[in-house]
Amino acid sequence: MSDGNSILLCPYGLKWRAARKLLHSVLSKASMHFFAPYQDLESKQFLLDFLHKPEDWYVAAKAYSNSIVMSITFRKRARGKDPHIHLLFDLTAEIAASLMPGAWLVDGFPILDRLLPTPLKWWRQSGLDVQNKARKLYGGMAQDALEKHARGPVGSSARRRNWTALPYMTAVIKESVRWRPLLRIGLGHALIKDDEYEGYRFPAGTVFTWNAWAICMNPEEYEDPEAFKPERFLNDDLDNGSKGHHGFGPGRRVCAGYNVAETNLWILTSRLVYCFDLAEDPECGRTPLSNSSR
Repeated sequence: MSDGNSILLCPYGLKWRAARKLLHSVLSKASMHFFAPYQDLESKQFLLDFLHKPEDWYVAAKAYSNSIVMSITFRKRARGKDPHIHLLFDLTAEIAASLMPGAWLVDGFPILDRLLPTPLKWWRQSGLDVQNKARKLYGGMAQDALEKHARGPVGSSARRRNWTALPYMTAVIKESVRWRPLLRIGLGHALIKDDEYEGYRFPAGTVFTWNAWAICMNPEEYEDPEAFKPERFLNDDLDNGSKGHHGFGPGRRVCAGYNVAETNLWILTSRLVYCFDLAEDPECGRTPLSNSSR
């Protein structure tokens, strides 16, 4: 889908390490101040959208997170009716579906890639379709960015979050990510050399994935894991980056943008709690909300 140019699909090596180093320099905690004006603006826009059209909260939430990235990368905000944002949503859904373990028969039977002639490799056409959509999307926005390059960042600086002043909010965010990991089953990764585990031997090229849901719901790691309990992080785990972040991936392939994502959640959730009274609608006729995943 990317000719090996996506950091998600790029094999480990010099190319991957160079891309990872670049991403880390932009997305590390030390660079969070650069995102602040955009997070401030887009979180306020979300509150306005939520106030006037609460039924479209899902679209507003996706526009919020994507608009921050698009504003910084392409100097173009993402609005709900923007054709670019809908193309981005569709593209993201296609990529996510294509990368799930077992999505393609060839993943289980690699020999098909060698035996079948190119016209019969239907999965390759799907990958090319995704690639072409990505080029159309990012190419168009890159052109807009060149035209607006001299205009500078939008808005005024937002105050950085204060972890020490609102530890419970920080715990809420960590518990939310643990309780409902974004990816319950992670992307597959192939061994670069032969390995052995508990007597089982796995040759190089064997594809493994991580079960984020099982890790997050491990009772040996989290007491009463199916319950939503932010207070479980009101201890030394509050600032422990290895706790509550399994949904962002493991090891050296952990999502480089998790600092940005966590900050986005923190700012938006804090402002939602401050500006709105959130409660169940007694007339909705649905099952009452519960803080348990059972």
